[in-house]
Amino acid sequence: MNNNWSDEREVAPKPFGFVPFPSAVKRENTVGQDKVLSGDYVSGRLLLQVEARTHLFVASGSYLLGEDAQLEVPVVAGFYRVGGVPAIPGSSLKGMTRSIVEAVTPSCVTATNARREELPIDTSRARDGCRPGNACPACSIFGCMGRLSKVRFGDLRPPSEPPVKTILWSFKPLHNPRPSTTSQVYGNQRQFAGRKFYRPGKMAGAPDETPVEVLPAGTKLFGSVRLWNLTPAEVGALLFGLGLDGTLTPKLGGGKPRCLGAVTLSAVWFAPFNPRNWTRIRNLGSTLKEHALQSWIEQYIGIARTNQYLLDEQVAALREILRMPTGDAVCPADLY
Repeated sequence: MNNNWSDEREVAPKPFGFVPFPSAVKRENTVGQDKVLSGDYVSGRLLLQVEARTHLFVASGSYLLGEDAQLEVPVVAGFYRVGGVPAIPGSSLKGMTRSIVEAVTPSCVTATNARREELPIDTSRARDGCRPGNACPACSIFGCMGRLSKVRFGDLRPPSEPPVKTILWSFKPLHNPRPSTTSQVYGNQRQFAGRKFYRPGKMAGAPDETPVEVLPAGTKLFGSVRLWNLTPAEVGALLFGLGLDGTLTPKLGGGKPRCLGAVTLSAVWFAPFNPRNWTRIRNLGSTLKEHALQSWIEQYIGIARTNQYLLDEQVAALREILRMPTGDAVCPADLY
């Protein structure tokens, strides 16, 4: 990495913002998910609805030939599918949720290409400091070295009726971030400003570019999240990370710098597992829906804030970045 940070160039506004790093990591004794525990621990299945606010693009890694797909272009990047139906893999939803939870809780810094000296944290903040029985909030919920995740995300799929259809959308190619030449954007004094999130806004298209296959804005998909042995504070952090308090418009999939991928999530129902016989799929407790479900979500997010699992400064910064604009904010169409 080129470490010649320079503040001499004047840089145009960027379609992203930074959530500052918390001042410290909070590591506690945690439990695993080998069995369902009773008491204050929460286990169950949460059904979600995801609505696309802008087009969604999740590449399958393969290409569609225009002639075979009855398209007017020779080749396009295909959308991810399960059983021939467009879908969003659960791993994408998990990555989105974990990135938010890491940003707003006293958690360690995980995936990054930055050097340690470029982060305003000490070495105790590194991910390799978390272990079973002594983990930060994000590693306790989503897993760390030696411990499986206590949440499992299913694929997001559209309802069978009416059938969902993809469309083609074109945008200009993207390049890797270049913090070494734009330090006034990424941070000061050779250190990064925080975790980076792309703002939602109006999509920037480029009709002359090769198109990709996308799910159009307005598409609704459904998927479930199973959780085991989460503390009340961990449940609140997870629900906030899913954007279920209604203050966030997170992003899924590719094309985020061009404002693709903006979504809103809502809970359909939550069914707790019965600790006495949790292996039976139908052995669930009373299902929460509508007003009871919303009260449950608000209650647990409140517990997370009271226990300082959700940090006020970081929550406020993220809400400012991930709020859907009401004006004419458009992502840059060219390289920036």
